[in-house]
Order: sequence, then C-alpha cells, then structure tokens
Amino acid sequence: MSDKVETNTDEVRGKSADIRSALRQDHSAAIVTRLFDMWEKELSKVSGKSKTAEAIRYA
Repeated sequence: MSDKVETNTDEVRGKSADIRSALRQDHSAAIVTRLFDMWEKELSKVSGKSKTAEAIRYA
C-alpha cells in the first residue's frame, strides 16, 4: 500500500491548486477506505480486549 500513498506527480503537475487538491483528496479517500476495510478484517482476528482492537474501534 505504501507505494500507492503518493499521488502521481505527472497527474498533478501543471494543474491549478484547486484541481491538485481535489485529485489528492480523491486519491487519499481511496487509500483510507482500503485501510478501514483492512482494519475491519483484522478486528475479528485479535482479542476484543486488546489495545489493538481498542485502537481499531476508536478509528
């Protein structure tokens, strides 16, 4: 997933600040969605009383 964190520089180069911001937000939203999906799957694998489970539920 870490290779997907940065927005493609070529995609945003030369665009206005508003367009760059919108592209980055769209890109980030997809990453965050995948992250929350992964956490939901992992939650069932850890003890419900663990700090890890507590952190996932907090997020």
